[in-house]
Amino acid sequence: MENETLLVLPRDIKFKISKNYPKYWFNGSAIKTIHANTLTSSIPFGERFFVSCVLPHIKKLKNRTQKRNALNFAKQEINHSKEHYRFYLKLVKPHYPKLKVKNYLYQKIFAVIAVLVGSKIRLAMVAAMEHFTAVSGDLYLRHPELLEGLDDNIKMLWQWHFIEEIEHKAVAFDIFHDSGGNYIQRVIGFFLSAFFLSMGFASYYFHMVCYDKLYKSKQFYIDTYQFFWGKHGLIKRLVIPYLRYLLPRFHPNQYSHFEQLTQLSNELMEIDRQLKEKYKAVEIS
Repeated sequence: MENETLLVLPRDIKFKISKNYPKYWFNGSAIKTIHANTLTSSIPFGERFFVSCVLPHIKKLKNRTQKRNALNFAKQEINHSKEHYRFYLKLVKPHYPKLKVKNYLYQKIFAVIAVLVGSKIRLAMVAAMEHFTAVSGDLYLRHPELLEGLDDNIKMLWQWHFIEEIEHKAVAFDIFHDSGGNYIQRVIGFFLSAFFLSMGFASYYFHMVCYDKLYKSKQFYIDTYQFFWGKHGLIKRLVIPYLRYLLPRFHPNQYSHFEQLTQLSNELMEIDRQLKEKYKAVEIS
């Protein structure tokens, strides 16, 4: 199934996110909002790291489709970085003024380790992180109730991001494989990525939890456990798909894509087109 790679298409959508949302904008839930804030705050740094690791290898690619997909992968990731940074500035930073998207200690450690391990392991790390994001995106798209109740603009932003993560889930993996990467390097990349993602997640998550003094509430711990590890907990549903990456013969395209990917993408693009026409008409008038 490795040859069933999706065509990677960057969609340059500018989402209309204002500063008028409540602090806990995700259905009034502190846990859900802080989880999403954590992701959106870490995305600008992560996406730019992915691009910096993949770009040096693009000129070596001989397959034209693979090269085009790699270039479009870079465009998608840059767009994600820009939109989530705007999201961070409008919905996160006003409520958590000391929260940063760069220059965290874990990011500095990460950068040093990434240089020391060399380009192959860096590619392996990117391939693993893309697996994590694609699997997570697939879960959210298959279960729209997970985004239920969100403002349409915020919901569209996440759906757009998830669609493109699924589309390019094999790009870094294939480049790593074609550049001579082996299974041991892939496993090292997986565990390094898991470690740094966990460290980064904890840095952002607990910064907001401490700022809001949620740790003083017993209900916070109950809600956190339910959200991540309860009957339908997020991590509980993702851990097995994450670990499939460690199978020796694993390839991202061995596992089916979200069936309505193209349909949902077209719907988002049509909504974006209508919004642009609407705002253009307002500006003209």
